[in-house]
Amino acid sequence: MEKQRATLKDYGYRDFTVMNKIYQILKKFLVVFIIFGLYISIIVIAIQSLNESRIISEFTRLSFKWYGNIFQEEELMQAIKNTFLVSGIATVLATFLGTFFAIGLYALSKKVRVIWMLLNNVPILNADIVTGFSLMLMFRLLMVV
Repeated sequence: MEKQRATLKDYGYRDFTVMNKIYQILKKFLVVFIIFGLYISIIVIAIQSLNESRIISEFTRLSFKWYGNIFQEEELMQAIKNTFLVSGIATVLATFLGTFFAIGLYALSKKVRVIWMLLNNVPILNADIVTGFSLMLMFRLLMVV
């Protein structure tokens, strides 16, 4: 008498092929839904920025009136120039400092390197509000603003 071999079903295995296909479809749908939700808000803001009315809930017609006003305001133009100046200087400075620190970290021993890497991650762990507030206080102290 030959013994019958046990099948996977005897051990409680259930075929989840259909469930896996449904899961894959739902996963793709969820990704598309999230991306759509993110981009629809940007599209609404872009359309509302072309609204000629001062009241956001009252859409009159499409116009570039407000964009034209931006370039006529001297204070706003000065703020835009300052923004580009500060961001350019910060980019160049961060590139040079980052390169020099990376070269310096490479030359350190592993123990000292780990300490410096932990200190480097403090701003990442710190809340943006706290960082912004502390930078504001520092700039006030240095009388930059």
